[in-house]
Amino acid sequence: CFAQKMNRYGAAVLVPDPSDMDEGASAYKTLDRLLGTCVSHDAMDEHGIVEINPAKPTSINTADPEKEHLPHTDDAYTEHPARFITLQCRQAAPSGGGQTVLVSGIELLATLSSEELRALMQPGKVTMGRRPASDGSWMKCSAIPMFWVNRDSGWLQLRWRCNDGCVQGIDREVKLAYERMDAVARNGVHHLVLNLAPREVLVVDNRAHAHGRRTYELNEPRIMWRRNYFGDGELATT
Repeated sequence: CFAQKMNRYGAAVLVPDPSDMDEGASAYKTLDRLLGTCVSHDAMDEHGIVEINPAKPTSINTADPEKEHLPHTDDAYTEHPARFITLQCRQAAPSGGGQTVLVSGIELLATLSSEELRALMQPGKVTMGRRPASDGSWMKCSAIPMFWVNRDSGWLQLRWRCNDGCVQGIDREVKLAYERMDAVARNGVHHLVLNLAPREVLVVDNRAHAHGRRTYELNEPRIMWRRNYFGDGELATT
């Protein structure tokens, strides 16, 4: 079942019922119940959905499809990042490009010594921000720890960005450690590549895996719906 897959893998793809003709909205009724409160975003619509579309970019990294959107966790620029992210494919790039990629936080963690991990569990070591496509300014920034332990589960959790133009500062103490993690996150050897079909929904534990996007052609249509959750729904009790 969905809960078992999320607990085991930290990710799952929901395939729509062919008889369901509601244009993708019904999936969110179930996800709202399981994943809880929707994370607010200034670009979301009345349904809590942020459209990811280079024709209407929300950040410098979604504006140019010819550049990879490097692996990251969502809301890394906030004090309380989402627990779960969801991405629904609405229109796949006709060329087959623009695939979604996942990188396990375990791969990033494996590059660190115990001393480096302890340093990255302190605030102020890596400052990450959000930069809108309109002017590239630093709209929001956060320097919360890159790793922390969830008090309820005891699991180590992650926030991550490759050095993609949205990392504002890296403390000298962790610079080499961050650079090793960045190299791993960029390396396709560590990527799980997903070709989502229209109406399929990818659900990811945003504190266990980073996600990104491969390149596709300029002016090629590709639309995704993003809706993120704090994880205070029924799945939190399973």
